[in-house]
Amino acid sequence: ATALGGRVPFGPGNTVDDIYADPHVHARGLLAEVEHPGLDRPVTIASTPIHMTATPGGVHTRAPLVGEHTDALLAGLALPPAEIVRLRSAGVIE
Repeated sequence: ATALGGRVPFGPGNTVDDIYADPHVHARGLLAEVEHPGLDRPVTIASTPIHMTATPGGVHTRAPLVGEHTDALLAGLALPPAEIVRLRSAGVIE
């Protein structure tokens, strides 16, 4: 208790409905809509809560599916395409 000077920080507990209805959440751009494979409409996810002038951040795309970028990442590490095929055949990567 002494570490906090005898004070306990706290805030409201919000439901999803509270968050969607909060004008501050919308004004700050704290929710982002992204496309997701297999769904016919965008999904809403939390965006970056900290906004800086020079590096504003934010959500610009969805998270990758498991293994979605494996080939590109391995190619970026200079693995030849034949080696990537071999790793996939051996079950090392999917």
